Amino acid sequence: MQDDKKSNPDHQELTRGREASLGDSSDIFLSEFDSEISAEEYHKVRQKDVSQGKFIKVGATKWDHEEVDWSIDGLDAESAFVTADFDGRAAESRHGELAPDSKAASPRAKTPKKTRKGSVIIDDHIASIQLKNFKKFRSFRIDCGVTNILTGRNNAGKSSILDALRVAHDVLKFSFRRVPELSEFEGKSCASFTLPTSALKIPIDNITWNYSDEPALVRITLKNGSQFVILLHPDQPIRAFLISNGPVPRTTSAFRRQFPLNLVVVPTLGPVEENEHYLTDKTISSSENTRTAHRHLRNILIRKTDEEFREFSDEVSSAWPEISLERPRVLGHGEPMEMMFFEDRIPREVFWSGFGLQVWMQMVLQFMRGSDNCVLVLDEPDIYLHPELQVRMVELAARKFGQIFIATHSPAIIGIAGAEDVLTISAKEGSAIRGTQN
Repeated sequence: MQDDKKSNPDHQELTRGREASLGDSSDIFLSEFDSEISAEEYHKVRQKDVSQGKFIKVGATKWDHEEVDWSIDGLDAESAFVTADFDGRAAESRHGELAPDSKAASPRAKTPKKTRKGSVIIDDHIASIQLKNFKKFRSFRIDCGVTNILTGRNNAGKSSILDALRVAHDVLKFSFRRVPELSEFEGKSCASFTLPTSALKIPIDNITWNYSDEPALVRITLKNGSQFVILLHPDQPIRAFLISNGPVPRTTSAFRRQFPLNLVVVPTLGPVEENEHYLTDKTISSSENTRTAHRHLRNILIRKTDEEFREFSDEVSSAWPEISLERPRVLGHGEPMEMMFFEDRIPREVFWSGFGLQVWMQMVLQFMRGSDNCVLVLDEPDIYLHPELQVRMVELAARKFGQIFIATHSPAIIGIAGAEDVLTISAKEGSAIRGTQN
Protein backbone atom coordinates (compact mmCIF):
# COMPACT_ATOMS: atom_id res chain seq x y z
CA MET A 1 0.00 0.00 0.00
CA GLN A 2 1.30 3.43 -0.82
CA ASP A 3 2.14 5.47 2.25
CA ASP A 4 -0.19 8.44 2.70
CA LYS A 5 2.80 10.74 3.04
CA LYS A 6 3.81 9.90 -0.52
CA SER A 7 0.47 10.99 -1.96
CA ASN A 8 0.33 13.96 -4.26
CA PRO A 9 1.18 16.92 -1.99
CA ASP A 10 -1.50 19.04 -3.66
CA HIS A 11 -4.10 16.93 -1.88
CA GLN A 12 -2.81 16.77 1.66
CA GLU A 13 -4.97 19.72 2.65
CA LEU A 14 -8.00 18.29 0.81
CA THR A 15 -7.92 15.05 2.76
CA ARG A 16 -7.89 16.61 6.21
CA GLY A 17 -11.22 16.48 7.93
CA ARG A 18 -12.95 14.75 5.00
CA GLU A 19 -13.10 11.25 6.47
CA ALA A 20 -16.13 11.92 8.66
CA SER A 21 -18.29 13.90 6.29
CA LEU A 22 -18.85 13.61 2.55
CA GLY A 23 -21.70 16.02 1.97
CA ASP A 24 -20.59 19.46 3.15
CA SER A 25 -19.49 20.83 -0.22
CA SER A 26 -21.04 23.04 -2.83
CA ASP A 27 -23.10 21.64 -5.69
CA ILE A 28 -22.13 21.67 -9.35
CA PHE A 29 -24.18 24.27 -11.18
CA LEU A 30 -26.63 22.68 -13.56
CA SER A 31 -26.55 25.73 -15.80
CA GLU A 32 -23.04 24.78 -16.83
CA PHE A 33 -24.48 21.90 -18.82
CA ASP A 34 -27.74 23.40 -20.06
CA SER A 35 -26.62 23.83 -23.65
CA GLU A 36 -25.67 21.06 -26.03
CA ILE A 37 -21.99 21.51 -26.87
CA SER A 38 -19.63 19.17 -28.62
CA ALA A 39 -17.13 17.04 -26.77
CA GLU A 40 -14.30 18.90 -28.48
CA GLU A 41 -15.56 22.30 -27.32
CA TYR A 42 -16.09 21.01 -23.80
CA HIS A 43 -12.56 19.64 -23.64
CA LYS A 44 -11.14 22.96 -24.80
CA VAL A 45 -12.97 24.75 -21.99
CA ARG A 46 -11.79 22.20 -19.45
CA GLN A 47 -8.17 22.39 -20.60
CA LYS A 48 -8.30 26.16 -20.28
CA ASP A 49 -9.68 25.83 -16.75
CA VAL A 50 -6.86 23.49 -15.82
CA SER A 51 -4.23 25.86 -17.19
CA GLN A 52 -5.72 28.63 -15.02
CA GLY A 53 -5.52 26.51 -11.90
CA LYS A 54 -9.25 25.85 -11.56
CA PHE A 55 -8.72 22.09 -11.52
CA ILE A 56 -6.14 20.04 -9.72
CA LYS A 57 -4.53 17.19 -11.59
CA VAL A 58 -4.05 13.98 -9.67
CA GLY A 59 -1.57 11.35 -10.76
CA ALA A 60 -2.51 7.67 -10.54
CA THR A 61 -1.42 5.96 -7.34
CA LYS A 62 -1.05 2.26 -6.66
CA TRP A 63 -1.16 -0.09 -3.71
CA ASP A 64 -1.26 -3.84 -3.29
CA HIS A 65 -4.82 -5.00 -2.88
CA GLU A 66 -5.33 -7.43 -0.06
CA GLU A 67 -7.46 -9.92 -1.84
CA VAL A 68 -7.09 -12.73 -1.40
CA ASP A 69 -16.83 -21.39 -21.94
CA TRP A 70 -20.04 -20.52 -21.06
CA SER A 71 -21.97 -22.76 -23.49
CA ILE A 72 -25.04 -20.77 -24.38
CA ASP A 73 -27.31 -23.72 -24.93
CA GLY A 74 -30.91 -23.27 -23.88
CA LEU A 75 -32.12 -25.14 -20.83
CA ASP A 76 -34.56 -27.92 -21.54
CA ALA A 77 -37.34 -28.31 -19.01
CA GLU A 78 -37.05 -32.07 -19.54
CA SER A 79 -33.35 -32.16 -18.72
CA ALA A 80 -32.31 -34.76 -16.17
CA PHE A 81 -30.86 -33.52 -12.90
CA VAL A 82 -28.64 -35.54 -10.61
CA THR A 83 -28.96 -35.02 -6.87
CA ALA A 84 -26.04 -35.50 -4.52
CA ASP A 85 -26.91 -35.68 -0.84
CA PHE A 86 -24.66 -34.63 2.06
CA ASP A 87 -22.74 -37.90 2.02
CA GLY A 88 -22.08 -37.58 -1.70
CA ARG A 89 -24.29 -40.52 -2.71
CA ALA A 90 -26.06 -40.06 -6.01
CA ALA A 91 -29.82 -39.88 -5.65
CA GLU A 92 -32.55 -40.53 -8.21
CA SER A 93 -32.44 -38.50 -11.38
CA ARG A 94 -35.24 -35.97 -11.50
CA HIS A 95 -36.72 -34.15 -14.45
CA GLY A 96 -37.98 -30.65 -15.00
CA GLU A 97 -36.93 -29.35 -11.56
CA LEU A 98 -35.59 -26.12 -12.97
CA ALA A 99 -37.67 -22.97 -12.85
CA PRO A 100 -40.56 -23.08 -15.30
CA ASP A 101 -39.26 -19.86 -16.82
CA SER A 102 -36.56 -21.92 -18.55
CA LYS A 103 -38.93 -22.47 -21.46
CA ALA A 104 -39.16 -18.74 -21.94
CA ALA A 105 -35.44 -18.16 -22.33
CA SER A 106 -34.45 -15.29 -24.56
CA PRO A 107 -33.58 -15.93 -28.22
CA ARG A 108 -29.93 -15.43 -27.31
CA ALA A 109 -30.06 -18.69 -25.38
CA LYS A 110 -30.54 -20.64 -28.61
CA THR A 111 -27.34 -19.30 -30.17
CA PRO A 112 -24.17 -20.95 -28.83
CA LYS A 113 -21.48 -18.47 -27.80
CA LYS A 114 -17.86 -19.28 -27.13
CA THR A 115 -17.57 -17.52 -23.81
CA ARG A 116 -16.64 -20.43 -21.59
CA LYS A 117 -12.92 -20.82 -20.97
CA GLY A 118 -13.07 -24.53 -20.29
CA SER A 119 -14.69 -27.12 -18.08
CA VAL A 120 -11.64 -28.16 -16.06
CA ILE A 121 -11.20 -27.01 -12.48
CA ILE A 122 -7.58 -26.14 -11.68
CA ASP A 123 -5.84 -26.61 -8.32
CA ASP A 124 -6.69 -23.03 -7.26
CA HIS A 125 -10.42 -23.67 -7.68
CA ILE A 126 -13.04 -25.04 -5.31
CA ALA A 127 -13.92 -28.72 -5.73
CA SER A 128 -16.60 -28.86 -3.03
CA ILE A 129 -18.29 -26.90 -0.24
CA GLN A 130 -19.56 -28.71 2.84
CA LEU A 131 -21.72 -27.04 5.48
CA LYS A 132 -22.86 -28.36 8.87
CA ASN A 133 -25.09 -26.49 11.26
CA PHE A 134 -24.51 -23.37 9.14
CA LYS A 135 -27.33 -20.82 8.70
CA LYS A 136 -30.05 -22.45 6.53
CA PHE A 137 -28.36 -25.85 6.44
CA ARG A 138 -28.20 -28.57 9.04
CA SER A 139 -26.01 -30.54 6.64
CA PHE A 140 -25.19 -29.84 3.03
CA ARG A 141 -22.61 -30.51 0.36
CA ILE A 142 -22.18 -29.13 -3.12
CA ASP A 143 -19.72 -30.44 -5.71
CA CYS A 144 -18.55 -27.45 -7.70
CA GLY A 145 -17.89 -26.93 -11.38
CA VAL A 146 -16.24 -24.12 -13.26
CA THR A 147 -19.58 -22.31 -13.50
CA ASN A 148 -22.09 -22.54 -10.67
CA ILE A 149 -25.40 -20.70 -11.13
CA LEU A 150 -27.34 -21.11 -7.88
CA THR A 151 -31.09 -20.86 -8.22
CA GLY A 152 -34.15 -21.97 -6.28
CA ARG A 153 -37.06 -20.60 -4.30
CA ASN A 154 -36.75 -17.65 -1.97
CA ASN A 155 -35.18 -18.63 1.37
CA ALA A 156 -33.86 -21.84 -0.19
CA GLY A 157 -30.29 -21.25 0.97
CA LYS A 158 -28.58 -19.67 -2.05
CA SER A 159 -27.28 -16.72 -0.06
CA SER A 160 -26.20 -19.05 2.76
CA ILE A 161 -23.85 -20.79 0.33
CA LEU A 162 -22.41 -17.46 -0.75
CA ASP A 163 -22.16 -16.43 2.92
CA ALA A 164 -19.98 -19.50 3.49
CA LEU A 165 -17.67 -18.23 0.75
CA ARG A 166 -17.71 -14.75 2.30
CA VAL A 167 -16.69 -16.31 5.61
CA ALA A 168 -13.87 -18.17 3.87
CA HIS A 169 -12.76 -14.93 2.19
CA ASP A 170 -12.57 -13.03 5.50
CA VAL A 171 -10.88 -15.85 7.42
CA LEU A 172 -8.32 -16.39 4.64
CA LYS A 173 -7.60 -12.67 4.47
CA PHE A 174 -6.77 -12.82 8.19
CA SER A 175 -4.85 -16.09 7.92
CA PHE A 176 -2.71 -15.03 4.95
CA ARG A 177 -1.09 -12.42 7.22
CA ARG A 178 -0.36 -14.68 10.20
CA VAL A 179 2.11 -17.43 10.96
CA PRO A 180 0.11 -20.66 11.36
CA GLU A 181 -0.22 -22.37 14.73
CA LEU A 182 0.31 -26.11 15.09
CA SER A 183 -2.84 -27.98 16.14
CA GLU A 184 -4.63 -31.28 15.84
CA PHE A 185 -7.97 -31.60 14.08
CA GLU A 186 -9.89 -34.73 13.11
CA GLY A 187 -6.97 -36.81 14.34
CA LYS A 188 -4.38 -35.06 12.15
CA SER A 189 -1.65 -32.54 12.85
CA CYS A 190 -2.39 -29.39 10.90
CA ALA A 191 -1.92 -25.65 10.66
CA SER A 192 -4.56 -23.59 12.43
CA PHE A 193 -5.60 -20.03 13.16
CA THR A 194 -7.65 -18.37 15.89
CA LEU A 195 -9.36 -15.07 15.13
CA PRO A 196 -12.07 -12.86 16.64
CA THR A 197 -15.61 -12.86 15.29
CA SER A 198 -15.09 -9.19 14.41
CA ALA A 199 -12.91 -10.34 11.50
CA LEU A 200 -16.08 -11.31 9.61
CA LYS A 201 -17.94 -8.74 7.55
CA ILE A 202 -21.23 -10.66 7.78
CA PRO A 203 -23.36 -10.84 10.98
CA ILE A 204 -22.48 -13.84 13.11
CA ASP A 205 -25.43 -13.82 15.55
CA ASN A 206 -27.42 -16.18 13.30
CA ILE A 207 -24.48 -18.16 11.94
CA THR A 208 -25.60 -21.47 13.46
CA TRP A 209 -28.58 -23.48 12.22
CA ASN A 210 -31.68 -22.61 14.29
CA TYR A 211 -29.44 -20.85 16.86
CA SER A 212 -27.84 -24.16 17.83
CA ASP A 213 -25.29 -24.26 20.64
CA GLU A 214 -23.04 -26.36 18.43
CA PRO A 215 -20.55 -24.48 16.24
CA ALA A 216 -21.21 -24.08 12.54
CA LEU A 217 -18.76 -25.72 10.15
CA VAL A 218 -17.64 -24.57 6.71
CA ARG A 219 -15.34 -26.91 4.79
CA ILE A 220 -13.83 -25.72 1.50
CA THR A 221 -11.99 -28.39 -0.48
CA LEU A 222 -9.77 -27.38 -3.40
CA LYS A 223 -9.01 -29.38 -6.50
CA ASN A 224 -5.52 -30.06 -5.12
CA GLY A 225 -7.11 -31.91 -2.18
CA SER A 226 -6.40 -29.32 0.51
CA GLN A 227 -9.25 -28.56 2.91
CA PHE A 228 -9.85 -25.41 4.91
CA VAL A 229 -12.24 -26.02 7.80
CA ILE A 230 -13.76 -23.10 9.71
CA LEU A 231 -15.65 -23.45 13.03
CA LEU A 232 -17.92 -20.57 14.01
CA HIS A 233 -20.10 -19.66 16.97
CA PRO A 234 -21.32 -16.22 18.09
CA ASP A 235 -19.89 -16.67 21.61
CA GLN A 236 -16.55 -18.22 20.70
CA PRO A 237 -13.44 -17.22 18.76
CA ILE A 238 -13.30 -18.50 15.19
CA ARG A 239 -11.04 -21.50 14.61
CA ALA A 240 -9.70 -22.48 11.20
CA PHE A 241 -7.70 -25.57 10.20
CA LEU A 242 -5.79 -26.53 7.06
CA ILE A 243 -5.87 -30.24 6.24
CA SER A 244 -3.57 -31.26 3.40
CA ASN A 245 -1.43 -34.15 2.20
CA GLY A 246 1.73 -32.09 2.37
CA PRO A 247 3.87 -31.12 5.35
CA VAL A 248 2.26 -28.86 7.92
CA PRO A 249 3.00 -25.29 6.74
CA ARG A 250 4.98 -23.21 9.23
CA THR A 251 5.03 -19.93 7.27
CA THR A 252 2.44 -17.73 5.58
CA SER A 253 3.95 -18.41 2.14
CA ALA A 254 3.82 -22.18 2.70
CA PHE A 255 0.20 -21.89 3.79
CA ARG A 256 -0.65 -19.91 0.65
CA ARG A 257 1.03 -22.53 -1.55
CA GLN A 258 -1.00 -25.34 -0.03
CA PHE A 259 -4.29 -23.41 -0.09
CA PRO A 260 -4.05 -20.93 -2.98
CA LEU A 261 -7.71 -19.89 -3.02
CA ASN A 262 -8.24 -16.35 -4.31
CA LEU A 263 -11.84 -15.31 -3.74
CA VAL A 264 -13.23 -12.11 -5.26
CA VAL A 265 -16.44 -11.22 -3.45
CA VAL A 266 -18.39 -8.47 -5.17
CA PRO A 267 -19.89 -6.22 -2.48
CA THR A 268 -23.40 -4.83 -2.46
CA LEU A 269 -23.59 -2.13 -5.13
CA GLY A 270 -25.39 1.16 -4.62
CA PRO A 271 -25.84 4.69 -5.96
CA VAL A 272 -22.87 6.95 -6.58
CA GLU A 273 -22.35 9.79 -4.11
CA GLU A 274 -23.48 13.21 -5.30
CA ASN A 275 -20.68 15.07 -3.50
CA GLU A 276 -17.51 13.00 -3.17
CA HIS A 277 -14.29 14.49 -1.85
CA TYR A 278 -10.73 13.33 -2.40
CA LEU A 279 -9.77 11.03 0.49
CA THR A 280 -6.55 9.41 1.65
CA ASP A 281 -5.03 6.37 0.00
CA LYS A 282 -5.50 4.44 3.24
CA THR A 283 -9.23 5.15 3.36
CA ILE A 284 -9.82 4.18 -0.26
CA SER A 285 -7.63 1.07 -0.11
CA SER A 286 -9.59 -0.21 2.89
CA SER A 287 -12.99 0.47 1.32
CA GLU A 288 -12.43 -0.27 -2.39
CA ASN A 289 -13.84 -3.79 -2.24
CA THR A 290 -16.34 -3.37 0.60
CA ARG A 291 -19.99 -2.35 0.90
CA THR A 292 -18.95 1.33 0.91
CA ALA A 293 -17.18 1.12 -2.45
CA HIS A 294 -20.10 2.76 -4.29
CA ARG A 295 -19.58 5.91 -2.20
CA HIS A 296 -15.98 6.21 -3.41
CA LEU A 297 -16.23 5.45 -7.13
CA ARG A 298 -14.42 8.62 -8.24
CA ASN A 299 -11.69 8.16 -5.60
CA ILE A 300 -11.10 4.60 -6.75
CA LEU A 301 -10.97 5.49 -10.43
CA ILE A 302 -8.71 8.52 -10.00
CA ARG A 303 -6.08 6.16 -8.59
CA LYS A 304 -6.12 3.84 -11.60
CA THR A 305 -3.31 3.97 -14.13
CA ASP A 306 -4.08 5.25 -17.62
CA GLU A 307 -4.07 1.67 -18.90
CA GLU A 308 -6.44 0.50 -16.15
CA PHE A 309 -8.81 3.40 -16.70
CA ARG A 310 -8.79 2.80 -20.46
CA GLU A 311 -9.68 -0.88 -19.86
CA PHE A 312 -12.51 0.19 -17.55
CA SER A 313 -13.80 2.85 -19.94
CA ASP A 314 -13.70 0.52 -22.95
CA GLU A 315 -15.66 -2.16 -21.10
CA VAL A 316 -18.31 0.33 -20.01
CA SER A 317 -18.62 1.73 -23.52
CA SER A 318 -18.96 -1.75 -24.99
CA ALA A 319 -22.35 -1.97 -23.28
CA TRP A 320 -23.19 1.72 -23.88
CA PRO A 321 -21.64 2.62 -27.26
CA GLU A 322 -23.04 6.14 -27.07
CA ILE A 323 -21.17 6.83 -23.81
CA SER A 324 -17.55 7.82 -23.24
CA LEU A 325 -15.96 8.51 -19.86
CA GLU A 326 -13.48 11.05 -18.56
CA ARG A 327 -11.09 10.48 -15.68
CA PRO A 328 -12.25 11.99 -12.37
CA ARG A 329 -10.88 15.39 -11.30
CA VAL A 330 -10.46 17.26 -8.07
CA LEU A 331 -12.13 20.60 -8.73
CA GLY A 332 -10.44 22.72 -6.11
CA HIS A 333 -9.85 23.19 -2.42
CA GLY A 334 -13.02 22.44 -0.51
CA GLU A 335 -14.84 21.36 -3.67
CA PRO A 336 -16.19 17.90 -4.55
CA MET A 337 -14.63 15.71 -7.20
CA GLU A 338 -16.02 15.59 -10.71
CA MET A 339 -16.28 12.73 -13.18
CA MET A 340 -17.85 13.54 -16.52
CA PHE A 341 -19.27 11.24 -19.16
CA PHE A 342 -20.43 12.10 -22.65
CA GLU A 343 -23.70 10.68 -23.91
CA ASP A 344 -24.26 11.41 -27.59
CA ARG A 345 -21.62 14.15 -27.22
CA ILE A 346 -23.46 15.89 -24.36
CA PRO A 347 -21.43 16.18 -21.10
CA ARG A 348 -22.96 15.09 -17.79
CA GLU A 349 -21.66 14.35 -14.32
CA VAL A 350 -21.71 10.64 -13.43
CA PHE A 351 -24.15 11.27 -10.57
CA TRP A 352 -26.74 12.33 -13.14
CA SER A 353 -26.60 8.98 -14.93
CA GLY A 354 -29.24 6.30 -14.46
CA PHE A 355 -28.82 3.75 -11.70
CA GLY A 356 -28.34 0.95 -14.23
CA LEU A 357 -25.26 2.68 -15.68
CA GLN A 358 -23.92 3.41 -12.19
CA VAL A 359 -24.24 -0.25 -11.21
CA TRP A 360 -22.72 -1.43 -14.50
CA MET A 361 -19.68 0.81 -13.95
CA GLN A 362 -19.22 -0.61 -10.47
CA MET A 363 -19.64 -4.17 -11.76
CA VAL A 364 -16.98 -3.61 -14.44
CA LEU A 365 -14.65 -2.11 -11.83
CA GLN A 366 -15.08 -5.12 -9.54
CA PHE A 367 -14.56 -7.57 -12.40
CA MET A 368 -11.22 -5.95 -13.21
CA ARG A 369 -9.92 -7.81 -10.16
CA GLY A 370 -10.45 -11.12 -11.95
CA SER A 371 -7.99 -13.62 -13.43
CA ASP A 372 -7.96 -17.31 -14.34
CA ASN A 373 -6.96 -18.32 -10.81
CA CYS A 374 -9.65 -16.15 -9.16
CA VAL A 375 -13.07 -17.35 -7.97
CA LEU A 376 -15.98 -14.92 -8.35
CA VAL A 377 -18.74 -14.70 -5.71
CA LEU A 378 -21.75 -12.66 -6.83
CA ASP A 379 -25.20 -12.43 -5.23
CA GLU A 380 -28.27 -11.48 -7.31
CA PRO A 381 -26.57 -9.22 -9.87
CA ASP A 382 -29.82 -9.04 -11.86
CA ILE A 383 -31.64 -6.68 -9.49
CA TYR A 384 -30.65 -3.46 -11.26
CA LEU A 385 -29.67 -4.68 -14.74
CA HIS A 386 -31.73 -5.07 -17.90
CA PRO A 387 -31.77 -8.70 -19.21
CA GLU A 388 -29.34 -7.80 -22.02
CA LEU A 389 -26.90 -6.38 -19.47
CA GLN A 390 -27.37 -9.47 -17.31
CA VAL A 391 -26.26 -11.63 -20.23
CA ARG A 392 -23.32 -9.32 -20.95
CA MET A 393 -22.38 -9.37 -17.26
CA VAL A 394 -22.23 -13.18 -17.22
CA GLU A 395 -20.16 -13.24 -20.41
CA LEU A 396 -17.76 -10.69 -18.90
CA ALA A 397 -17.50 -12.71 -15.68
CA ALA A 398 -16.68 -15.84 -17.69
CA ARG A 399 -13.87 -13.99 -19.49
CA LYS A 400 -12.39 -12.51 -16.34
CA PHE A 401 -12.61 -15.37 -13.81
CA GLY A 402 -11.59 -18.99 -13.72
CA GLN A 403 -14.53 -20.11 -11.55
CA ILE A 404 -17.91 -18.49 -10.88
CA PHE A 405 -20.57 -18.67 -8.17
CA ILE A 406 -23.67 -16.58 -8.92
CA ALA A 407 -26.96 -16.70 -6.99
CA THR A 408 -29.88 -15.50 -9.09
CA HIS A 409 -33.56 -15.78 -9.99
CA SER A 410 -33.01 -14.25 -13.42
CA PRO A 411 -34.48 -16.23 -16.36
CA ALA A 412 -32.03 -14.39 -18.64
CA ILE A 413 -28.98 -15.63 -16.70
CA ILE A 414 -30.36 -19.13 -16.22
CA GLY A 415 -31.41 -19.20 -19.86
CA ILE A 416 -27.91 -18.65 -21.27
CA ALA A 417 -26.24 -21.19 -18.98
CA GLY A 418 -25.62 -24.76 -19.90
CA ALA A 419 -27.90 -27.11 -17.97
CA GLU A 420 -24.90 -28.62 -16.18
CA ASP A 421 -23.95 -25.19 -14.84
CA VAL A 422 -27.23 -24.60 -12.98
CA LEU A 423 -27.86 -25.89 -9.46
CA THR A 424 -31.28 -25.77 -7.82
CA ILE A 425 -30.75 -25.34 -4.07
CA SER A 426 -33.07 -26.70 -1.39
CA ALA A 427 -32.24 -26.15 2.27
CA LYS A 428 -35.21 -28.26 3.31
CA GLU A 429 -33.85 -31.30 1.47
CA GLY A 430 -30.21 -30.38 2.05
CA SER A 431 -29.46 -30.91 -1.62
CA ALA A 432 -28.25 -29.22 -4.78
CA ILE A 433 -29.72 -30.50 -8.03
CA ARG A 434 -27.35 -29.98 -10.93
CA GLY A 435 -28.59 -30.29 -14.48
CA THR A 436 -27.04 -32.74 -16.91
CA GLN A 437 -26.34 -32.15 -20.56
CA ASN A 438 -28.61 -34.17 -22.87
